[in-house]
Amino acid sequence: MKTGIKVAMLQFQIQSAKFGIKNRILNVQNIQTKIEQLMQKEKEVDVIVIPEEFYAGCSYNFTSVPEPFAENKGVLCLRELAKRYHCYIIGGVIGSYNKKEVEHRYRNIGFILGREGQIIGTQERVHLFQQETAYSVSGELMQCFELDFGKVSLVLGIDILDTSLIQQLVKEGVEVIFSPSLIPIMNKEDKYQDLIWKKWSHLIEARSMEHGIYVIGVNGVGACTYLDGTFAGRSIAAGPAGKILALGEQEETMVVNLQEEDILETKQFLKIV
Repeated sequence: MKTGIKVAMLQFQIQSAKFGIKNRILNVQNIQTKIEQLMQKEKEVDVIVIPEEFYAGCSYNFTSVPEPFAENKGVLCLRELAKRYHCYIIGGVIGSYNKKEVEHRYRNIGFILGREGQIIGTQERVHLFQQETAYSVSGELMQCFELDFGKVSLVLGIDILDTSLIQQLVKEGVEVIFSPSLIPIMNKEDKYQDLIWKKWSHLIEARSMEHGIYVIGVNGVGACTYLDGTFAGRSIAAGPAGKILALGEQEETMVVNLQEEDILETKQFLKIV
């Protein structure tokens, strides 16, 4: 992996709604403004990471269904921004790959957009919350992507709980895992969901230390109307020794630098091969 890679983590308020699609327009406008403000300040950034399902906050129903991935207005906007600022943009949406897929069965699709605005690749979330199984299809295969600074992978949301997935990716040479997520805190008691959001950032930290790699998880903040809860925030960047490089609380943008020597030193110290 090349050294001195600058990664921006955008933890921002994601609008969700029980009906209509106005929130999608607001989310696209918001993410465009955030990225423009970031680039005015930083001038050069290699990677921008945003939350999973930044586009609609998972608020879909029979009157406002997900769009096919290739037609997603949020993704189209991000492709233009990636090209304008010559950076990678990583995030996730709910959608389908084509209109022939089973009606009302969608996929949690993570994506990497290249420095020229091209779609480098996608990764489907493997594990689903129980309430998602009624309308979502789980992914099966984990993928690695060769970027111009090294080999990376996407581990979406609750997939970070599955240690076997991470082990597989590390064996294939992955040195940076990006984890776009959208983890809520429930207003009413939900022991399973509460456990996930309370431990999510700790899991990011643990996975980095277990394997001597960088793991960067980005979550959203704001009201989660479809689940009667709040997006939990706590976006985190963890270095190869489990060191916390950034930890978000409210709506904010954090910038971290990834150093190849940190990975080499940690693997030598921990005898990781």
